[in-house]
Amino acid sequence: MLLGLKGSISELELHTIRSRLTAGLLAKAERGELAVMLPIGLMRDPSGVVVKDPDMAVQGRLGLVFQLFLQLRSVAKVMRALNERDLELPRRDRYGDLCWTRATLAAVAAILKNPAYAGAFVYGRTRFRPPKREGALPQKAPRPMEEWRIVVKDRYPAYIDWPIYEKNPIRHQR
Repeated sequence: MLLGLKGSISELELHTIRSRLTAGLLAKAERGELAVMLPIGLMRDPSGVVVKDPDMAVQGRLGLVFQLFLQLRSVAKVMRALNERDLELPRRDRYGDLCWTRATLAAVAAILKNPAYAGAFVYGRTRFRPPKREGALPQKAPRPMEEWRIVVKDRYPAYIDWPIYEKNPIRHQR
């Protein structure tokens, strides 16, 4: 009986520790200080402050993507315009090194949908959906902007203004 009681107390302690860790993570996220993976064009300086990538080619190309989208109003047209001009998009390879690749619909859409480019730290943009069939894994799904858990505006240097980002129709799509 004593072993059973010790086991129950251990499980309670684990639950308490996990709750405290989660609360700490959420507190950091609410302050916009949670160190999440930054998109290309944003990086942390040695002190941990988020700054624009010092590579002017990267800044220029990201600015061009947003400028083209404001003019053309279509992800496909932006991709086509970049590819017709032989302008590649910056990416990070698996080692974190900068490389340039041909524009794709997914790459252009990912840039346009990311609120970090509007200067906002966002936590809780996705949720897990229950599996559709037994034995399958839960699927990650985007949440509508109104359901994002934490939004801290003006946390990062912006490539576009927040009101422009909010009006962006692509952010509503999957």
